[in-house]
Amino acid sequence: MVDNLVLHQKVHDQQRWRFTRSGSYISTYAYHTFFIGTIKFTPWKQIWKSWSALRIFISLVVNSRCWTADRLAKRGLPYPVACPLCDQAEETIQHTIISCVFARQVWTLIFQRLGLIAIVPQPTAAQFSAWWSNAISRVPKVLREGLNSLIILIPWELWKHRNDCV
Repeated sequence: MVDNLVLHQKVHDQQRWRFTRSGSYISTYAYHTFFIGTIKFTPWKQIWKSWSALRIFISLVVNSRCWTADRLAKRGLPYPVACPLCDQAEETIQHTIISCVFARQVWTLIFQRLGLIAIVPQPTAAQFSAWWSNAISRVPKVLREGLNSLIILIPWELWKHRNDCV
């Protein structure tokens, strides 16, 4: 490619900013360029409005950073073979708060009493954050703030119960 490049001494170099159509640098576009490829998670505002211990915990959950068997195994640390709550599957944070039989019973019981049975997380839900975003979009705006609080609180209580069992 470089071999075929012909340089002309009388032609001046041009600086072009590739993130705008005109090629001109614009600070707004530069700012937005920093966020290309970032993951958007709609309930982030609810996370940062919550109590600080829950804020840290739910951020760890969303990013799969809780110290469950799968993370312990990656670090070569001793870990329980199965979920301490159901003893039926390998423990991951997604399993502990969504897929575990015990967790599903907790979610179902609470959501049933609130008339929200249609948004109970299913065991096939791949990610907690995807289920959360979907659940929030399926309820009226009036219920969203309370539902967000509940969606943060239930995993926290499940996690504390799991830690009591370990």
